[in-house]
Amino acid sequence: RTRSIGTPLRVSPDDDNDTENKTPPPPRNASSSSSTKEKEGTLSSYLTIQNRLLLNGDLLTLLLIALLLGFTDAVTDPSFYPNGGFNQPVPAVPNTLGVLFERLSVMDVAWVLSAIKNKGYSWSATVDVESTWKCGLTIWLDYCSLRILFGILLAVLGAGGKESVDGLDLLRQCWFSLGMVGWRIIYGRYFRERL
Repeated sequence: RTRSIGTPLRVSPDDDNDTENKTPPPPRNASSSSSTKEKEGTLSSYLTIQNRLLLNGDLLTLLLIALLLGFTDAVTDPSFYPNGGFNQPVPAVPNTLGVLFERLSVMDVAWVLSAIKNKGYSWSATVDVESTWKCGLTIWLDYCSLRILFGILLAVLGAGGKESVDGLDLLRQCWFSLGMVGWRIIYGRYFRERL
C-alpha cells in the first residue's frame, strides 16, 4: 500500500488505521501534575508498597532485633549465671517465646505503619544515602512514638496481663531498633543497585 505521492504507509500488526498521524502514547510513568496531586493524598497512595524486598528485609531485621532483645533479657536475668550461664540446657520451647511473639508483633506493626505513613517503601526512599538517612530517621522517630503509644494502650487495656508500662523495655526496643536505619542504609547502598 502506498500513500499519496508514493510514500509507503506503515501499518502495525495490531492497528488497521493510519498510524503516521497519531501521537505516541505517553510513557508509563508520566502523568499530568493535576492527577499526581490528586493521587498523593489518597489512601491508596499510602498503602502502595513498591519495594517488597525492603519490606521483607525490615521484617527480618525486626525479628533479629527482637531475638537480640530476648537474648539481652536472658543474659541480664539474675538467675542466668547461677543456673549455668551459657552452659545451661535450652528447652525445645523456651519460656520466653510468648514475650518474643508479643514484642515482635507490636514492633512489626509500629514499624510498618510508620514506614507506610512516611512512604518508606517507595523507590524514592532509598535513592541515595541522604534520602535513606532522612527517611529512615523519620520512620524511626514515628516508630518510637507509636511504640510508646502502643505500650500505654496495652497497659490501659490490661492486654497480656500488664497493668503498667515497662519503660526500660520500651527504651531498649526504641534504642535497639535504631539498627533499622543502618539496615536501610546497607540496603540502599548495596542491594538496591542490584535490582
